[in-house]
Amino acid sequence: MLVQSRRGSLMQSRFPDLVAAAADLSDGLVLDGELVVWVKGRMSFEALQRRAVSGGRTAVRLAQEMPAHFIAFDRLQVDGQELLHVPYGERRAQLEQLFTDRNMSVPWALCPETTTVATSQEWLMSWTQVPGVEGLVMRGSGQRYLPGSRALYKVCRRGTTEAVVGAITGIVRRPQALVLGRLDEAGAFRPPVGRSTPLRPDPGGVPSVVGLQAAR
Repeated sequence: MLVQSRRGSLMQSRFPDLVAAAADLSDGLVLDGELVVWVKGRMSFEALQRRAVSGGRTAVRLAQEMPAHFIAFDRLQVDGQELLHVPYGERRAQLEQLFTDRNMSVPWALCPETTTVATSQEWLMSWTQVPGVEGLVMRGSGQRYLPGSRALYKVCRRGTTEAVVGAITGIVRRPQALVLGRLDEAGAFRPPVGRSTPLRPDPGGVPSVVGLQAAR
């Protein structure tokens, strides 16, 4: 079994638990998905990073302490036959059939999917409460697989709040970031509640806010 990162690095030596679990899968099978590590009921990116850089005895120990899970999104090859040109709907059906035929369970998980707008809206509001889940990914059922291309549409859940700009970094004519606060019950300004991510000028020369980071 090979575990390959998005950038092409081979990582199977870091995840011996997945290699062992893949022994029951057929040769010539290629899956696309996401590696995750759960710690105390939540996905931990820090734990995943730690596992991704550990090898040897440390990798074996971490596999026992922080087992990895593979969430499958797509099936790209079966029995050595490439499926990149096959419409996504057909690839998804083959992926679901694989999980059924092989009775695949932990550490394997099939990414849930729906074509219902109401269900996707409910997922967006409820599932994003889990740390590490940012939103939904959408693709067309007739879409072929495009390696290295941004062919998917991601919808993230974003919260909103009101704040007052109390200060800036940089200069007034070209601020780099905004420092935000709120007014208390007496009307006094209480900073900071957060700051913006780095600002960039729009084509008209006016800085645009691209995000907000909470103050720590």
